[in-house]
Amino acid sequence: MPATEKVGKDYLRGRQDARKLDRVLDHLVDRTEDEAHRAALIALKEEFNATDQNVAIVYGSMEFYDREDNDLKGGGGLGVLAGDTRRVCEDLGIPQVVLTPFYTQESHQVLKSFWQHERNDDTDPSRLYTRLGQVGIDSSVDAGIGLDVYGRQLGSTTMLTITEPNFGELYPGSNSGDHRLYQEAALGFGGYKALKD
Repeated sequence: MPATEKVGKDYLRGRQDARKLDRVLDHLVDRTEDEAHRAALIALKEEFNATDQNVAIVYGSMEFYDREDNDLKGGGGLGVLAGDTRRVCEDLGIPQVVLTPFYTQESHQVLKSFWQHERNDDTDPSRLYTRLGQVGIDSSVDAGIGLDVYGRQLGSTTMLTITEPNFGELYPGSNSGDHRLYQEAALGFGGYKALKD
């Protein structure tokens, strides 16, 4: 079974279990004669329902390929999987928050005189996204690095992207390069702050 289908089925099974618990609590409220016990059950039911409405799957990925809907160009298999997972969640109505970088450049391969060359194009998140604010992270080299947070709502999915003018392209340099590590730290720490905000 594909991972995205399993996520959908697990979520729907959890929703069914939540509805069963809701019905059990209703039954107990109807049967209880003790007012204090009834009030406690009603409070439990209200708390459970309020929590259940705010639950969402958080999907964080360094790459996200969802060009048509979200103007995000991923790098390969992980980006395609992330984009497919978002579409499955949207089709099933599953609340999801996607957390990913918005890269300020995209690399493209072009042919010039029969030779392959790399071309980098600048990108702009404000084409589809709304600027939600800024979060800051600290590093051993610099304190208070400002990261812009952009977002948009697409069906049941909330897109949150982290970026800054020098973010660059997806996976620049070597696997262990400092800039790639910076991008990962920016998404991990900055993304966590953005989720909290």
